[in-house]
Amino acid sequence: DYDPEWDYEVSYDADGAFGDEVRPAMEEVERDVLPAFGIRDAVVFLFEDENSEDRVGVYVNGTSSYPFIGVSAARLWRETDARGFREEMLTTIVNELGHAYLDRNGVDEAELDFEEAVEAVARGYAATGQVDLGPIEARLGQASFRK
Repeated sequence: DYDPEWDYEVSYDADGAFGDEVRPAMEEVERDVLPAFGIRDAVVFLFEDENSEDRVGVYVNGTSSYPFIGVSAARLWRETDARGFREEMLTTIVNELGHAYLDRNGVDEAELDFEEAVEAVARGYAATGQVDLGPIEARLGQASFRK
């Protein structure tokens, strides 16, 4: 299986400064978010990416039968307060799971632009606490081909 340490500086300090927010966020992902995407298992890892100031999340595709989602928790922690951190972390995970959902449905995102639909799902989750795949499903209906 894939090991995120091959490509990222993984942080295992979930009990550090932001640990009290990471644990409940991960419980929410397992309880509410993954089932909404029809995904049984996923690995969410924390990373620090000093080389990319604009990247807070990443979906690592093609690595396993379940998705690997990376979150730059330390960066989010620096940019938000505790409440904002949890919301941003969850929104980031939902966004990246949107990409995993597309991948599982055979969509080649290199050929088709789904970012707007994926971001709409993430924004909807941030606003309501519910995953609504409507924007992605509508875009899937418009897709002319898949992988």
